[in-house]
Amino acid sequence: MEKWTDSAGIGFEKDGNGVVTLQNFPKNIKEYSVPDFVTIIGDRAFSDCTELATVSIPDSVKRVGCAAFANCTGLTHVTIPNSIRSLAPGTFLGCSGLKTVSIPNTVTAIGRGAFNGCHSLTDITIPDSVAVIGKYAFQSCHSLTSVAIPHSVTTIGDDTFSDCLGLTSITIPDSVMEIGRHAFAGCTKLARITIPASVTKIYGLAFEACENLVVHLSKKSSLKDNSFWGCKQVVRDF
Repeated sequence: MEKWTDSAGIGFEKDGNGVVTLQNFPKNIKEYSVPDFVTIIGDRAFSDCTELATVSIPDSVKRVGCAAFANCTGLTHVTIPNSIRSLAPGTFLGCSGLKTVSIPNTVTAIGRGAFNGCHSLTDITIPDSVAVIGKYAFQSCHSLTSVAIPHSVTTIGDDTFSDCLGLTSITIPDSVMEIGRHAFAGCTKLARITIPASVTKIYGLAFEACENLVVHLSKKSSLKDNSFWGCKQVVRDF
């Protein structure tokens, strides 16, 4: 194992197979292009780098670790390279200034809390390659206005979109079979949603306090008594 720090104070590590991990990053750098000899961005490598405004990630990077960019509040845009297959838990947790993210169709999973607390995120396109969206993935993304769940997803997990205060439109495809607890709780601007007949289980408080929401769903869907607590109206009309 070889470790070194470059002249800017950025720490790297190379294992016995020649795989290089970017381990840690100084707090005072505003712009950075990850060098193309890096294969892994380590857990929390850029976390709490509040001065960081732009970062470029090359295709040489195959994995981005847990909470790698957590609390990088100055970061406004990120393009995920095509080499990435999954977003680790908490990748962009608390990046409150992040407005846009480009996720390529190579990504198959968005980890738990990956974008939790990204208050400024206005737009997100989830590609059809994504089969798993983790719990809390987009919780408290206050500026997010619309989301289309791809047909590759079968479960919307607990708190996935809870407290998305600006969310006005959500499209749920007929691939989805379960909607988890608190999945859309507190989405007060949601006005109408049609839940397809494929959804057979809706857990408790899934749409809690969506006070303006009229829900249309199948008579065959199984739900808890409080799944739609605080919603305007629930209609079983198909």
